[in-house]
Order: sequence, then structure tokens, then C-alpha cells
Amino acid sequence: RSRNLHKAHFWGELESRWEPLLEDIAKGRRVPDVIRPLVKPDEELYFVDLIMRRAVAAPAQQTSIYRDLAAPYLKVLSERVATGDREQRARAVHTLAVLGEQQYLPVFMKALEDKSPLVALLSARALATWGEPAVAEHLLPALQRFEAWNPNVLASLLVSLGKTVAPSLRTNLRNT
Repeated sequence: RSRNLHKAHFWGELESRWEPLLEDIAKGRRVPDVIRPLVKPDEELYFVDLIMRRAVAAPAQQTSIYRDLAAPYLKVLSERVATGDREQRARAVHTLAVLGEQQYLPVFMKALEDKSPLVALLSARALATWGEPAVAEHLLPALQRFEAWNPNVLASLLVSLGKTVAPSLRTNLRNT
């Protein structure tokens, strides 16, 4: 209980330091650079977590603001995809999928091979959102691993790839 109280107090301090500026940045009253000096190196993952919580609740037009805010700290998070425990790896993949850009596609491709089915699923979903034939070439061979998944999940994943990958999908399914 004491540890939880300490953690809550720590989070409260961080949020009270960052939230007012984040609100101003989200509303366009300040530029993202004003908050960076307030994020200490050992607080970067906490900051990304706060940005992630705000990003998923924000209107779509604010997504790019949160991506810009998170960008300098995502490299540290991308390393966690390979080094964290199962939950940390899954959360890192999900966060990179929401806040990251195309430079993290290799991270998702490698995470398709993760021993955790959840990490692999989140990686597959992240790759599918790009809907590019080059990405599909890496994702489609991994579909055999996902045979035990709910067919609706797989169908949703394949649909999100888009029409441009249909020829690759047909070839891949024909060869299995």
C-alpha cells in the first residue's frame, strides 16, 4: 500500500508539472519545445505514457501534436520492445503504433516473431495500419502463426491492409 501511495504521489507530481503545458500545447497556445526541458531523462517513459493517454482521448486533429511531443522519446520505448517483459513489450508496441511514424516499421516486423501472442498481434495490427504492399510481404507469411486466433480478428486485420495488398494476399494464401 505504501508503495502504491508513493507511486501515485510521484505520478501526481509529474502530471502537475506537465499537464498545464500540455493543455496549452494541445490548444495551440504554446509550442511543443517548451515542455522538453521539464522532462528529465529518467522520466521519459512516464512522459510518453501521459502523452499516450492524452492522444487516445484526443480529437483526431490533435494526433499530430501528440506524435510531435512523443517523437524525441520513442527510441527509448522502441528498445523496450526487445527488452521488456511481455506486458512492457506489448504496451511499447501499442504506443509506437499510436504515436510512432514509419521509421518504427522494422520494430513491428521483428516483433511479429515475439514469443508472446499479444505482442505479435499488436505488431501485426500496427503493420496492417500502414496498408503498404512492402509491409504486407512481411506480415502475410506470419499469418500461419495466427491460425488459432478468432477469425473475426484475422478478417479485421486483413481488411485493414487495404485493397493494394490483395494480389500479395492471394499469392500467399495460394502458397500455404
